[in-house]
Amino acid sequence: MPRAAFEALERRRDELWAQGLDPYDPVNLANGLANDEEDEDESEDDEPSETTPEEALRMKTIATFRSLLSIDQGAAYALYDDQAIRDLDSLRDLDDKMIDAVCLAIIKPGRDMTGHPFPILSQARLKLTAFWARHLRRTSRELDDWLEVEWAQIKALAPQKDLEDNYRDSKAPPTPELTLDQATAAANFAHMRNYLRKCRSLTSGLPLDHVIRVKLRGPYDEPNTEEADPPPFGDPLSPYVSFDDEMVARAPILHANLTVAQLGQDNETLEMKGPFEPSFVTDSAIVYDILHTVWGKSSWWTHCKSFDKTKNGRQAFRTLHAQLLGGEKVVSSGSAIMQKIQSLKYEGDKTRFTFDRYVQCHVEQHNLHRDLEEHGVDPLSEELKILWFEQGIKTTAMDPVKASILTQKSSYTTFQAIQDAYVDYYRKVALTDPAKTRQIATVRAGRRTGTQQRSSNGQGQGNNARSRGVFTKEELDGCHIVNKDYSKKEYKKLTSLQKMKLWILRNPGKTPGEGPTRKDNRDRSSVASTSTASTGKRTREADDDMDAEEDGEAQGNNSSWGRNRDNPAVAGRQRPKPET
Repeated sequence: MPRAAFEALERRRDELWAQGLDPYDPVNLANGLANDEEDEDESEDDEPSETTPEEALRMKTIATFRSLLSIDQGAAYALYDDQAIRDLDSLRDLDDKMIDAVCLAIIKPGRDMTGHPFPILSQARLKLTAFWARHLRRTSRELDDWLEVEWAQIKALAPQKDLEDNYRDSKAPPTPELTLDQATAAANFAHMRNYLRKCRSLTSGLPLDHVIRVKLRGPYDEPNTEEADPPPFGDPLSPYVSFDDEMVARAPILHANLTVAQLGQDNETLEMKGPFEPSFVTDSAIVYDILHTVWGKSSWWTHCKSFDKTKNGRQAFRTLHAQLLGGEKVVSSGSAIMQKIQSLKYEGDKTRFTFDRYVQCHVEQHNLHRDLEEHGVDPLSEELKILWFEQGIKTTAMDPVKASILTQKSSYTTFQAIQDAYVDYYRKVALTDPAKTRQIATVRAGRRTGTQQRSSNGQGQGNNARSRGVFTKEELDGCHIVNKDYSKKEYKKLTSLQKMKLWILRNPGKTPGEGPTRKDNRDRSSVASTSTASTGKRTREADDDMDAEEDGEAQGNNSSWGRNRDNPAVAGRQRPKPET
């Protein structure tokens, strides 16, 4: 159909609608189109007919559709007149599948034997507009006039819609393995909240942790409230850090049609009786199943048996929380965390406790304490965090950074600033300091033996043992090896120098060759075995023989084994094996 003819057809429909006639009746359309030429000759000075409020609202809605969806007038008329999409409620009822069907119906020819184009881009815009309308309800927001909305406000929700669409097509995250006890209750409840934040309602798209939020009432459930409603996420003054954060804080739990008298009831009554939003009831049942899967075998779950029929996940979580962290228990948990922080000590890097680990322990305890703040525990001040952090550092290696902080106190008023200063200094020192060898000139590989401990002055043959496995400090400093766990096959390929350097890295502050020898270990085993009555005598005899053999070889003394080792009769005799 030519463009001019199409525009004439649309004008005639508007005229028939204003006259109360059927705008799709072929006879009415034909009569009007036949008189178009005569109408053009008539004077344009005639006064326009009065427009009713309903007709004005209709025309404004159609104009909004054309602007937001980038569709022509015919498709906008069909969307309003034929499909009855006229307000926010009708938009909220549309999901993506229904929108596909609506657009297909508009594209197909109707009673006037003409269809209306509805481009793919316009269909995507309609889906996002319907999602925006639902998001207003999920965040308990009301608009004075939704027809004044601009496309930029709706487009900002596109990433959130993609996120929720992708969640429907993916598997839910596996349920965590958490325990319930007094010592780790705060941490486990925090882990459960984080897990529920990752799970979404399949009906409303809300993160499931809105079910267990602390505050029951929504923004419009407080009677006689005079506080200003905070702006939505995206506004520079918004207190929310994400769309999910806003939804969790503002999602309706109580039914929207509660009377003023019902809202005037205390929170505990509303917690037990409601009435609740239908979507919340569905989500609460899902949360109950998750809690039962994770903690159903715990002895604490006995307190939640009364919710088996109603499957009230919110009540189950609140009950467990009250049992473990309610009243004085939450105060005790906060005190235990503070005691844990004060007990942390750093005395230099050890194999499993470096300065990085010391910092992590402080941050972990700070986070656990912060989880208790919403339940009445006073927050930790920055001054206390800094004081306990610096008091726990017991090594003089950090004295330079301590002195730097003291000279610039005004720049270090937060724990984060103090932490960054120490970590930066630690990084520089750890990268530039050589391996710790106690300033010794040489280091001998392996343990000391009897022949290595004796000189050549008649107390044993040295066999030139000191020339083997001896490394200078310069050699050790020049050896570069990664401090990691090596397999047996990899460790065998290392040189003696690399093995010694690896030992020094794993034993900071220790000097090689000063530990107990194998003979020392055998001596201790021999003494311990004397208490065994059944094999004591033979074991002592065997140990005496073994000691005599080593003493004779290493020291050249007058032991029986040393005297007779050159005797063929004695040398050919096998040493007796101790019985076990």
